[in-house]
Amino acid sequence: MVIKTSTPSHGSSEVVHVCSLSPIPKEEHAVCGKLSNDPDIIDLSHDFGEPGKETFNFDTFHRKLCGCKSYEELETVVHSEKSKIPPLAMRYVSDIQVNSDVIDNHSRRFLPSDLPIDLKLHHLIDIEPDGNCYYRCLSRLSYGDPERFTELRCRITVDSVLNMSNYLNHEYLMRDATHMHKAREDFTIATYYCLYSKASNAGQLSQTERGIKMAYKSEVLRTVRNAEYAGLWQFHSGANVLNCKIFMALSEKNFRANSRPDFNRLFLPSKCDRQSKMLGLLWIPSVEQRGKVEYNHIIPFIRLKR
Repeated sequence: MVIKTSTPSHGSSEVVHVCSLSPIPKEEHAVCGKLSNDPDIIDLSHDFGEPGKETFNFDTFHRKLCGCKSYEELETVVHSEKSKIPPLAMRYVSDIQVNSDVIDNHSRRFLPSDLPIDLKLHHLIDIEPDGNCYYRCLSRLSYGDPERFTELRCRITVDSVLNMSNYLNHEYLMRDATHMHKAREDFTIATYYCLYSKASNAGQLSQTERGIKMAYKSEVLRTVRNAEYAGLWQFHSGANVLNCKIFMALSEKNFRANSRPDFNRLFLPSKCDRQSKMLGLLWIPSVEQRGKVEYNHIIPFIRLKR
C-alpha cells in the first residue's frame, strides 16, 4: 500500500471469526483460541478446520481464489473450503531466532517519537519489498518465516469475506479508530478505509453505502493476488486472523499531520484484553529519491530470542 496524504471529501453486528463456523454475537466477542501455559505461545485450538490437520494446501487454495472473476464467485469458494482450513498455531516473536544479517538498523531513523514503549526495545527486520510486505511481516511474526505469506493472504481473504458486515460497520470499526474520527465527524470509518483503497476510483464510489460496499468487494478481490498491496481493511483483518493487536507506526517526518493518524495507529482484534499480544510494523520508504519520501513498504518489529 502506498500511503496517500489526501483528506476525504465526502448497529449492531456479528463477528464471524476465521476460527469459527458460526456467527458469534458481538456482545460475546469470543476469543479466537486460548492462551497456553507458555506466555509467548497462543494456542489457536478452535472449530475452524480440524485441529492438528496439516494436509490443507494453501497454494492450491490460493489458485482457486485467484481464479475467481467476481466477489460472488470468491464468496462461494470461501464458503466451500472454510471448514477444511486448519487452525493457525502461532509462535510469537520471542520464540523466533533471527540472524543478525536481517536486522535493519538503517530504518530506525524512521521511528516515530510517539512509538509505544512496548516496541522501543524491539529490532527491525528486513522484509522483501515486493507488494507482499504486509503478509510477509505477518508470516515472519507468526511462523518465523516470511515465505508463508501466501497462507496469510488466504486467511485474511477468508476473514474478509466472512466478516464483510463488520468491516463496513462504523460502530465496529470505531473500537480502535476513534482518533481517525475526531476531527471529521461527518464521515464513517468505512469511508476512510474506502478512500485510501485502490478500489475507491478517486473517491467516486465512496460517497454512498452502496459505493463503499462495492469498493470493499473490489478491494478483497484485488488483494487475493500476490504482489497486490494490502489496504486498511486488510490491516484490520490481520489483527483478527492473528488474534492480536497490531500497531502500525509511521514517522512524523515528511508526512502531512492531518493524515498521519489514519496510518500511525493500533488495530484491535474482535476480542482484546490485557493478555492480548501486540505486534508492531513500521512504514518505511522502499526508495528515496531527491529527498522525496513515499512510505510504501512495511517491516516488522521483533524481539530477539535471548
